[in-house]
Amino acid sequence: MRLDIYRGTDLAATFDYGRAPVYHGDLGRRVRALVEAPRPICNPWTGEQLDNPPADRWDWWAAAILSAGLGRAGFSVVATDVPLYGTAADQPTGSAVRQEDDADADPRVAATPA
Repeated sequence: MRLDIYRGTDLAATFDYGRAPVYHGDLGRRVRALVEAPRPICNPWTGEQLDNPPADRWDWWAAAILSAGLGRAGFSVVATDVPLYGTAADQPTGSAVRQEDDADADPRVAATPA
């Protein structure tokens, strides 16, 4: 799972889940300041908002980056192998639909069919 942050065509930062971020030049320093600034983090996969989210879950890792205001600061995010959010809420519910709480599961591991 990877998030690359650009301003125009210039790569500013790379975030690989489970690895230290890589920042590039002045743009990277700006990205770092935005991502590390204290603020409530909104998790788009769960709808939760926390001041101190868990550090060991992929969804909160991505949420901390995505909710840093990068777009407002002129940056673009390119996501690789990051699950779309909103999809769980869009699925029908009911007894015929198998429901699982897999918010803390690693999305890189393929789920087995029901």
